Amino acid sequence: MARHRKIDVRMWGDEKFVALSSPKPNAQTLWVFLLTGPQTTAAPGLFSAGEAALAEMLDWPLPAFRKCFREIEGREMAKADWRARVVWIPKSVLYNPAENQNAVKAWRRAIAEVPECPLRDEAEAALRKASGFPEVFELGIEEDERGRLRFGSGKPSANPSGNPSGSGSGTPSGSDSGHRTGNDSTNGSWNGSGVESGNSSGTRSRTQEQEQEQEQEGEGSGTPAAAGAARPPSPRKLLETWNSNRGPLPEAKALPPGRERSARARLRAVPDLERWASAVRRLASLPHLGGQSWVTLDFLLKPDSLTRVEEGRYDRPFRDAAPPPPLVGAHHAEAHPRPARTQGAVPLPPPPPGGGVWPRVLAALRSRIDERDFDTWFRSTRQIGELNGTLRVAVSGPLFLEYIPREYTAEIDEALKACGVAVPVEYLIDEAGGVA
Repeated sequence: MARHRKIDVRMWGDEKFVALSSPKPNAQTLWVFLLTGPQTTAAPGLFSAGEAALAEMLDWPLPAFRKCFREIEGREMAKADWRARVVWIPKSVLYNPAENQNAVKAWRRAIAEVPECPLRDEAEAALRKASGFPEVFELGIEEDERGRLRFGSGKPSANPSGNPSGSGSGTPSGSDSGHRTGNDSTNGSWNGSGVESGNSSGTRSRTQEQEQEQEQEGEGSGTPAAAGAARPPSPRKLLETWNSNRGPLPEAKALPPGRERSARARLRAVPDLERWASAVRRLASLPHLGGQSWVTLDFLLKPDSLTRVEEGRYDRPFRDAAPPPPLVGAHHAEAHPRPARTQGAVPLPPPPPGGGVWPRVLAALRSRIDERDFDTWFRSTRQIGELNGTLRVAVSGPLFLEYIPREYTAEIDEALKACGVAVPVEYLIDEAGGVA
């Protein structure tokens, strides 16, 4: 018989837990986080999160996160489609079987909010097979006027076998998982902010009132909205607020599940649409942000972006900001050399004939990192020559000067070796306004 323990997912944000000494990035810690972190949903093992977001939650460098995840993925314990931002832990459902039809409905709601991709289809097929209530997956599902996911008419029939989990003996095999996450609707409710001991293999029942609340909330949280409380605006309203105030900024054309979920969460925290409109107008009024691909609705929906915009953190052009402190590593000198500032812009020299070796390094690098990261940080870079055996590369601004050596040293090392080049890299800011 498998043994289980409950873990409250809020543990990862608990003040006392966060204050404890933390380990260096490692695959074991990442595995526990994937099973129990706040990104988990009612659908066992399936959630939407990008690798950068997960690394940020753990306060790990992105390359270290990627190395640890590759170790987990190499043992077939988890899968990910980082382009779609979908993660799937196949054996999680064995340890979190559905106990009733409402639990499976919560699974379906969670699945509907995960971006469409082949990995989500694979996960949905596995959850349908393991649910014990496959008929629930045949029910129609749509969004009502309040933005809640509702099922179509018709009630699925009761399970004739009387086995609510539909999982045979109910004893999972394998050793890939051993925890049940607290935000899963199949786990019931409990108190405390850490780990609760006790064998959870027995059957638990919910009251009719709890099941109705689960229907209302959509993810099985069992916490209905406070009676009479003002409801926050819908994500669609926030989308319209962005588009009507964005000026030269990119248009937000749709509300995919990930964006809608982020918008709903942020609107619960800040329901005042005028604050959002004011922040969008402020961003739109800043000339140096025009044409910046990262200034989007998704950027504004990040937890601290609204406050940062209101505080004027983005009001000054990046290249006029104070230079970052010197960084020491394999790919930069002890100080970042920068062209002397004059009244006019000082462009760096043109690239060597054929672009030098850097285009080949970029080609090798592109196969080693996410394409979105490549486009953001490396597409605009160019080689400007060599000096004393050091490869000199132009970047667009101080953010690039600090971030690239800090986050991509290992990947750049591999790309250089693949090109037969073993030299350090020195980065300089192109004061002429970036690289075309």
